[in-house]
Amino acid sequence: MSEENVLVATARLDETMRRQVAEACEHARVRACFWGPSGPEGASAPTNPSLLIAALPAGQRAIPDDVSALASRTFQSLPLLLLCREPLVRHSVSLQGGRVTLLGQPLTREKISARIRTAVAGPAAPTPGTAYGHGTDGPVRVREMRGREWWAGGVACQGSGADPGAGVDTLPTLAKLGRHGIAGLLPLDLASPLSAASLQQAGQGLAAGLPAEQALAALESHTSTAAAAAWYSPASGQWGLLAPRPEVEIWLLSPLRLPNVWRVSPSGPGVTRRFLPAAGGDVLLLARGALESLAREPRERAEMARAAEGGGPGLLDHLEAVMNARPEPGSALVVELR
Repeated sequence: MSEENVLVATARLDETMRRQVAEACEHARVRACFWGPSGPEGASAPTNPSLLIAALPAGQRAIPDDVSALASRTFQSLPLLLLCREPLVRHSVSLQGGRVTLLGQPLTREKISARIRTAVAGPAAPTPGTAYGHGTDGPVRVREMRGREWWAGGVACQGSGADPGAGVDTLPTLAKLGRHGIAGLLPLDLASPLSAASLQQAGQGLAAGLPAEQALAALESHTSTAAAAAWYSPASGQWGLLAPRPEVEIWLLSPLRLPNVWRVSPSGPGVTRRFLPAAGGDVLLLARGALESLAREPRERAEMARAAEGGGPGLLDHLEAVMNARPEPGSALVVELR
């Protein structure tokens, strides 16, 4: 469990929803601190909570006064996750620059856990390489990170017979670009990948302020065919994609797009780059190795799409479960825009 504290306002939670929230916090590896009408339901108030979770009654369109006071006065500028009693037009809706998130029915442990993780996974400060990780004791490793406008996660498996002391790292590298952007780089040579330091340096090169085409050309020159990349630039409002090998699978999943599951890998002879508009709710997947079949096989692609209904963290959990069940070499990067 991480050191993150999540504050839970219990005033409008029935027993079922309270249990769901408690289970979701455990699933997200955070500590739930319940707060009732009279104050904390424990010996003392939580220290520096990262998120406030509260229920929004059916038909209500304003944040309840007591919840607003907790989020803005009792605790300063606390992000808020509102659990709605009715369906929404999207699985979740972000307001006020991502500070307020509404999560609609049906509510599940996984959906609530996913929204918690997009709020608390890793620091918001732009420190390269700093992230929240888990799964370091087995063949599958996971890393999560967040920014103001995005959440990102990487998963990798060396294979059941790999030597953990060999120093080979196939986890994707995540780099923040400026205040709100992100670059994710996926190593393609699973037997002898580029070092994390080299990938981190290549990712930071995207923050140099070059036009999109020049930035990706510089990245391609730096990494040759050893890495695929996804780059989100809020200034231009677009994704930049680099896939120097045809076996790289890049997919975009979103409830707001038609189709909801869309293969966006660059295609055509000699085509390695692609740019397309980005939008809130986008979940981008880059996969290599054992995970490529998830996108190519219709049945597994349908399961992947269902997992992505829980957002980026839901998809990451699905990939981790698949890798644990089939510990073969593979690596994947998932990025969700808020």
